[in-house]
Amino acid sequence: MGRSHLRLVSCLLILSLVFSFVTSGCKTKKFVDARDPEYVEDDGEPWYVAETVDCEIPETESDYFTLLDVGSYDGNIYAVFQAIDYFYSNCLLYLVSYDINGSIISMTNLVTDIDADTDMFNVNLLNSDFDDGNIYLEYESYDYYSPEERFYCYSLNEDDLYLIDSVDRTDYTVQYACVFDSVDHYWMAEYSYEEGSLYVNEVQGSSIVDIINMSINLSDDDVISKEGFIYSYNQYLCFTTSPSDSEDYIYYDYSDQMAYDVYTHEIVPVSQIFQFSNSEYKIDGISYSISKDGICRGTDGEKELFVPFDHCDVDLNEVLYSSIVDVSDDTISLVSYGNYNFEDRITITNLHKYDKNPHVGKEVINVSYIGMLACGKDIVDYNMNNDKYFIKLDRRFENLGVFSEDEEYNYDEWYAGSIDNVISECSSKDSPDIVLDVCNSSRLANSDLFEDLNFKVEGTFSEDEYLLNIISNCKTSDGRLTVLPMNFRVTGLSMDFNLVDGNGVDLVSYEKIVTSEFKGTDPMNFNMDKTGYFFYCYENEAQDFYDKNGNFNADNETFRELAQYVKKNVPDYFDSSYSYGFGSYDTLDWEEYDYYSNMVNYVEDCITYLNVVNYGGFIERKLVGAPTSKAYSPRVIITTSASICKNAGSKEGCWEFIRYLCGDEAQSAMNGYGISINLNVDFKNADNFIEQFNSSKMTSSYYFSVLVNRGVTEIEPEKTEDYIDFLRSLKHIEFFDYEYEEVIEKELIKYFNDECDLDTCIASINAQLS
Repeated sequence: MGRSHLRLVSCLLILSLVFSFVTSGCKTKKFVDARDPEYVEDDGEPWYVAETVDCEIPETESDYFTLLDVGSYDGNIYAVFQAIDYFYSNCLLYLVSYDINGSIISMTNLVTDIDADTDMFNVNLLNSDFDDGNIYLEYESYDYYSPEERFYCYSLNEDDLYLIDSVDRTDYTVQYACVFDSVDHYWMAEYSYEEGSLYVNEVQGSSIVDIINMSINLSDDDVISKEGFIYSYNQYLCFTTSPSDSEDYIYYDYSDQMAYDVYTHEIVPVSQIFQFSNSEYKIDGISYSISKDGICRGTDGEKELFVPFDHCDVDLNEVLYSSIVDVSDDTISLVSYGNYNFEDRITITNLHKYDKNPHVGKEVINVSYIGMLACGKDIVDYNMNNDKYFIKLDRRFENLGVFSEDEEYNYDEWYAGSIDNVISECSSKDSPDIVLDVCNSSRLANSDLFEDLNFKVEGTFSEDEYLLNIISNCKTSDGRLTVLPMNFRVTGLSMDFNLVDGNGVDLVSYEKIVTSEFKGTDPMNFNMDKTGYFFYCYENEAQDFYDKNGNFNADNETFRELAQYVKKNVPDYFDSSYSYGFGSYDTLDWEEYDYYSNMVNYVEDCITYLNVVNYGGFIERKLVGAPTSKAYSPRVIITTSASICKNAGSKEGCWEFIRYLCGDEAQSAMNGYGISINLNVDFKNADNFIEQFNSSKMTSSYYFSVLVNRGVTEIEPEKTEDYIDFLRSLKHIEFFDYEYEEVIEKELIKYFNDECDLDTCIASINAQLS
């Protein structure tokens, strides 16, 4: 159905819904409230309302550009953009200054004065703290005969760029990173690949005042990895570690990295410092900073909560990652940045002070969330424009599963540790009204904690407006809809269109494809050991292991066939440096390599869909489900959802808010959290991507350069319809339980290592999960 007709149908549907509501009266089916409504009362405290404005984004003549950092100094906002030509033949940094209303004041090329005597170079921003009025840059030359590294300072006061330090890198044995306290005081880390040692030199003026051997500070069980690297982040020098007896290839993720704090001399996991980072803002000797609870102020290390976030209309996702720009009696100004729907965006948020809460008298809807809060902006907009209901954030689940400082953060363990708490809280009389993102746990979806939303969806959602295939397949085995999905992504294998009939592949057929087409090397093994391979397939058919009452049972042929297949065909560890038998890096036939590799893929928007089908490539692909006994189609991973608690008050108010979250405006604000169930939004996003690609205005997208490298110069508008058809074909929803998988993995390892047979393995799993 065409989109113009779709919009007409949408308008007619809205009119028909209004008419049916007016004429049906008390015959309309309604929820039964579990408790009396709660209303907003005046507590006598001031209230802050957020007003946001997007800053202008400059245009450059480079092929594409990306936003690196935003900060403030002397009342102005500064943004640093990196402008890049394809293949990094030219790399520039632009400094753009803004006023408090988001208008561009000036734009400066920060590398104009750098003497770049080679076409291949890179320029990086080193520090994000503009408090001293300086911006620090790192210049790297890739000239083969005279590679070098220079460190520069750009003064915001003097509009001048000058050299601070220079390092000769001709032997490629040393890598450098810097942290600056000021132009005259900085720390330079140097890593020797020959020694396997990392040194931190503290420089005061032009003299080295201290040299620290980082290897001494590490525990006896760790050593700086031979594959390691270093870089700077705020006051941290970050580096990679590995166990001293490890011979494994080191992957550069947070779990392998540590950070050295140049001020406190502490060594902490990098995963801790990236949870969120905010700079302090100082005015008249008072420091202001942002915490998870609100804006704090204080002097001499003593801080108090100045503006609690539960007394604000603010998007928490925006303000928690913001920097403070200005503080006055009536307004607090913040700035944040990110990439939304293929576009870089800088947002200024002005918190205006009110003497009284403007929502006094409204009925309260308490909303809790598990994980990220995708609809923070939607809550603000709803509260400001709705006269009857007030959405109050209930943050009781926010810190579930939080790890202590000496533990490594693991999302799977965090989520698993949350489920029992969610069940307990939602069973109580004081439960939230709505819980967001009860979307992956089969235990929660199958429970009796949440209302069945079938009758509401059937009366208000049409197939012309929404992806009903996604919604209907989220139903439990007994037909209830306890989880209403709002956003999702898709995962599966990107395979040659001619190798697989339909949208899935069974294990027997896949084994034959590996033998005949992939020269005996399974591309799925890339970066997957036995258990990783097992669970990627298992999660594509996990629903087969639950009965209609939601009870798990591994004693079936589906589980047996997958376990036996993995034990027989998957190596314990796959060497990712192996190029599928097609030769070395220099002699590799890249078309042939592309044919066999890059199979495990995700679709999160139109651009990733075009990558999956190899648009512009030499062979057409399609996304199929991971190999399973029943050849299931690609699986849908729900990223945001909404559920109404059985013990909620004002359930009709809950539904009104959820219905708002599924509308065009709210779903558009959730861009970045996955594909929408709202077709109007999906059409708009896909059209927007194609328009930006064809006009060469896309920013910050790896897949943009992928398509260009395939020779794509223009994308046909009809590809939007192909993308929507793909979304309409999806029906296989992922539901699983991390806590179950922990038990399964432990017992499967015994089976894979021949410590027990499969019958014993299955019996032990069932015994523990009963």
